[in-house]
Amino acid sequence: MKKAVKYIRTIEVSTILFALAIFAISYVASKDKHNVTMTSSVDLSGTWRQSDVDDVRMTAEISNGHIEIKMYSNVVNGLYWGGTFVPSNTSQESFDITSTADETGLSQNTTKIFNYKDGQLSYEFTMLGKTRLIHLTR
Repeated sequence: MKKAVKYIRTIEVSTILFALAIFAISYVASKDKHNVTMTSSVDLSGTWRQSDVDDVRMTAEISNGHIEIKMYSNVVNGLYWGGTFVPSNTSQESFDITSTADETGLSQNTTKIFNYKDGQLSYEFTMLGKTRLIHLTR
């Protein structure tokens, strides 16, 4: 009889220890799931320069939802684009921003789409009927 009681107590203790282990694992797993660290949004502020320079060079200044792009070439120097945009609150590695023109520049577009990916800001540039992709880096 003493053996049976001892056996039952061993099973009870094992069951309690097993239940505590399951609870501890569940707690840690749920804590990790709900304690996600949010990465901050990508800040585009600052000076950006064209990374693939040839006959035309572009620079951009971005601050407080405003972007100003200047163009430098043998033929013309001046404002290419001036516009506003809603700063992105995403932490994604790639996203698009649409800017609406608010300054008269060499670009005749009323909106311009900028793509951010891998630390580069890109947009389409058209001159004399020829379109190419401009890449800017900080």
